[in-house]
Amino acid sequence: MTTIDTHATSAPATSGSGLAGVAEWITTTDHKRIGRLYLAASVLTFLAAGVVGVLLGVQRVSPTREFLPDGSLTQLFALERFGLTYLALAPLVVGLAVAIVPLQVGARSLTFPRLAAAGFWAWLIGAGLAIYSLVLDGGPNGLDGRMYELFVLATALTLAGLLATIISVATTILTARAPGIVPRSTFRCFQKWILLKSLNRGSAKAPSNGWRKSNSERIA
Repeated sequence: MTTIDTHATSAPATSGSGLAGVAEWITTTDHKRIGRLYLAASVLTFLAAGVVGVLLGVQRVSPTREFLPDGSLTQLFALERFGLTYLALAPLVVGLAVAIVPLQVGARSLTFPRLAAAGFWAWLIGAGLAIYSLVLDGGPNGLDGRMYELFVLATALTLAGLLATIISVATTILTARAPGIVPRSTFRCFQKWILLKSLNRGSAKAPSNGWRKSNSERIA
């Protein structure tokens, strides 16, 4: 009877521990876990952007030039640019900073860990909404006005999430740094953020009507 009771209670315990583990990752304020979440998401989006790039490359070398529908070319170009800038490169740098910077400056954790965690989930939700709007003909030069507005809001949410996490890391460097610790690599993160900001400004500008034409001519 004892053996039967032990096996009967082992399955619920395993299930409960699994749910508890998921809940810990969702509600975590540990800078290492937040950094891992950013890095894992950036790797996945980088792979997705690479798949889009492969599709566009196949379209270029296709003998019939009809591998992809004409209406999807503009959205795929926009998805590739948006994905590489906002969903792959930016979260990769931010994730590395979140995971490493507190260790470099001798801090126990981030100064505003809940802000950094909220920034990640805001970025993730914004990224999903942006991809959804692009698939439904939103984004730059999209024909669906409602999806275009959703794309703008999703982009703003994505940037707000990244900015929230960056503020948390920057505040940690300025206020929680141990005396006498000034790592050069930490301050190089600021230079990378400035570079990303300049890239985001260039990619955030909506392309003109000639952009669609130039892309179509390039494919043709």
